[in-house]
Amino acid sequence: MKEEITDVGDEKQVEKGKRGEKIGRERELWEIQELLKTNFGKGFIWRILEKCHMSHTISHNNSLHMARMSGERDIGLWLMDELRQANPNAYIKLIKEQQKRDDK
Repeated sequence: MKEEITDVGDEKQVEKGKRGEKIGRERELWEIQELLKTNFGKGFIWRILEKCHMSHTISHNNSLHMARMSGERDIGLWLMDELRQANPNAYIKLIKEQQKRDDK
């Protein structure tokens, strides 16, 4: 597939590129919103957040292990920001639902 190069001096091409980026971003946020409508989607997101050490410290006596965990945590922080942008209350709702499951 040939990639089209945008002429930044051409206002029409620049505007077309901006519209395409906005549509792409709206699609990404819609996908997250759709995942959050399902129990399996919410469970999947929660498992990713757990794997990214979002509920505990990443301190470790082995610096390489801690560096790896820090990178994983960065992914979790990115996912939390994506959730916030898709639905500002999503993360709080996930926590509350997980607490209910843990209490059972």
